[in-house]
Amino acid sequence: MYNYTIYHPVKISGRGLYTGINSTITIYPELPHVGIYFLRTDLTDYPIVPIIPSTLLVLNSKLSTVLGFHDDYSIMLIEHLMSAISLSQLTDLKIILEGPEIPILDGSSIIWLKLLQQAKIYITSLSNCIIFKSSCTFFIQTKDTFIISFPYTSLAINTGIDFKNCLAIKSQWITILDLLINRFELVGIASSRTFGDFNQINILINEGFFQGANLYNALAFQLGNWCNGPLRFICEPAKHKVLDLIGDLRLLGVYNMFFLIGYKTNHFVNSQLVQFFKKLDK
Repeated sequence: MYNYTIYHPVKISGRGLYTGINSTITIYPELPHVGIYFLRTDLTDYPIVPIIPSTLLVLNSKLSTVLGFHDDYSIMLIEHLMSAISLSQLTDLKIILEGPEIPILDGSSIIWLKLLQQAKIYITSLSNCIIFKSSCTFFIQTKDTFIISFPYTSLAINTGIDFKNCLAIKSQWITILDLLINRFELVGIASSRTFGDFNQINILINEGFFQGANLYNALAFQLGNWCNGPLRFICEPAKHKVLDLIGDLRLLGVYNMFFLIGYKTNHFVNSQLVQFFKKLDK
C-alpha cells in the first residue's frame, strides 16, 4: 500500500444543492501520512480548524452527509467528492472550502475525478494506513432499508433499489467486485448522477431544501418517466447508490475489505454502518 497526493492545486466553483449558495473549493497537495482534511476559510467569526472525515464529526445524514463541529462550522454534501478521492486512492490532501457546501456540479463524481486526475496523482511513500477488515457478518436495518456485511478479501458492493411506481427505474441491482482496483467500473460509478422524484423535489424546494437543484445537477422522474433523460448508462440510479456508499465509507479510512449487500440504501443507514464498523474496530 502507498500514500498518494497530487502534484499541483486545483480549484473549482459551483452551486450548492441544498443551500443554492456558490462555493469555491481548492484542493492542495499534502505531505505523506497527514491524511485528508477540510478547512472553512469563509467564516471570519471562527478560528480555522481542520474538519477531518470521521464518524466523530458527522452532524447530519438525513439527506446528505454533513461534517463539522456545529451547524455554523460544517461542510455539507461531502460524499461525491469523497467518493472521487476514494476511487482515486488519494490519501493526503488539504481541501479549502469557501462556502457552506461542496458544489453539486453535475450531480455525480466525474468532474471531481477528472479534476483530481488533471492535478496528476502520484505516490509519495509507503503507507502506514490501517486496512479495515470485517471478520464477522452482521445486518443493519431501518424500515425497508438494510445492509448486510460479510468478510471479504477486498471491497465489493451489491446494491439494489426499488421504485415500483416509476417505470423508468423499477427494480435495479448491481454488483461490483474488487471495487477500488476495478478500473473498468470506475468511470461508470463516478459518472452516475443523483436522482429523485420531480414532484417531491419541488415540495422540498418550497420547504427551503434543495435550493440549488435543477435539471442539470440531478436526474428527475415524473409519472414514471425521466424529465431530463436519457441516462448515461443502464442502472445509473443503482450505480449512484454505490457512489454515495463509497463516499460515506471513506469515513472509516482509506482501505476497506468487506462485501456489502445493500437494499434502498441512504446516507442515514450508511452512517449507521460506518459507526458500527468503528465500534468493531475498538
